[in-house]
Amino acid sequence: RRLNRVIIGLLALIILLMGAERLFFAGERSRDAPGGPQSATAESPIQSIAVLPFRDMSAARDQAYFGEGVAEELLNALVRLDNLKVASRTSSFAISQENLDIPAIAARLGVDHILEGSVRTSGQQVRITAQLIDVREDTHLWSQTYDGTLDDIFEFQDEITARILAALQVQLGGQAMASAAEVLTTNPEAYRLYLQGRNLWRQRGAESLREAEKLLQRAVELDPGFHQAWGTLALVYLVIAQYDYSVDEREALPKGLAAAEKALAIEPSNTEGLLGKASYFEYNCRPAEAVTVYEQIIAENPDDATPHHWLGLLLSSAGRIQEAKQQLETAVGLDPLVTSAIMTQGTIEMVLGNFAEARALARRGAAMGMSGGSLAEGMFALGQGDIEAARRLLVEGMPGDSESEEWAAKVHLLFAALDDPEQLPHFHASIGTARDYISW
Repeated sequence: RRLNRVIIGLLALIILLMGAERLFFAGERSRDAPGGPQSATAESPIQSIAVLPFRDMSAARDQAYFGEGVAEELLNALVRLDNLKVASRTSSFAISQENLDIPAIAARLGVDHILEGSVRTSGQQVRITAQLIDVREDTHLWSQTYDGTLDDIFEFQDEITARILAALQVQLGGQAMASAAEVLTTNPEAYRLYLQGRNLWRQRGAESLREAEKLLQRAVELDPGFHQAWGTLALVYLVIAQYDYSVDEREALPKGLAAAEKALAIEPSNTEGLLGKASYFEYNCRPAEAVTVYEQIIAENPDDATPHHWLGLLLSSAGRIQEAKQQLETAVGLDPLVTSAIMTQGTIEMVLGNFAEARALARRGAAMGMSGGSLAEGMFALGQGDIEAARRLLVEGMPGDSESEEWAAKVHLLFAALDDPEQLPHFHASIGTARDYISW
């Protein structure tokens, strides 16, 4: 009986402690999260989430790359959790550029929670704010602010990531959080240059790619073992000639292959290095080797949309249209906001004779901000035989910059030839060589 009384007493004490702990943590969450009662608990864990790039609130507006780095560290940790759907980086980062409210972003990405934040710097001082939003209940589950310095960017970023993930663990039903990512470099300046270079590479412009090349070159000089910087540098070299016409592709491509091989020598599974290697094989008419590399990337990173997209492009150029279509469907399913993949889908539908579907895809891409979306729909309309729609889309949608003047002149000659077949020789003469015709 004494033992029973002791057990009953201990159980009562445990129940009291559990109740006190529940009240304490509920109070902590309510203080951290303005906006009323909390709806996500261990009994109702998060099912899906998107991590938006942390907004740059600095006076100089020059810390966007750092905000993206913080967001990616969090995203890389979250994707390792079981039973949690995490929106892809490309989609989350792309949609953040649109003027949409949080419910609209969540609806487009198909998630029920949004993790967002901001970065504000002043000299070496930095303040980062993060908040978790339950879109279903339209409430802030928590919001926290972190202050530190950029003297040691690694320590500060690791601390922020650990603290945010610890706070998320409550809403994630108590799942243990994995480490966000490997240590890429121990050189803070090389890491800062890499983040800036990567941000510029993603912008895909002649000027941004030239600057990205300089920054990434400096990063690998500071740390020759920084494989991510080598891999990103490889991709810069492999695409820069497509955007900067002053660059000789015959010189840039070997540099891209050399950078990719350095990345792979350090880390054989480096995705950027493998993508660079596959692209180099494509450019040099070695498609079988390119396919092998793309398949290797997909086997190691099945949820990465890019290798599916690029493999689809290669397969379509080889005439393997149905296989290409499957790869593009997978890519868009993984990352529904990659407009270039949507454009490729449209091209494949055109090849298959599905012009209405091709035009719908072009309109979808244009609505999402895809450059040249209306022009693509015009080309698809032309293939469909809808001459008036093609004329409207191609002529009215023509950019007004000087680089497009020659292209616009050829479009006008094309429609003149369609109206009067006797004008066709003038159109042919305007095209020039077969190489010019293919590029046009």
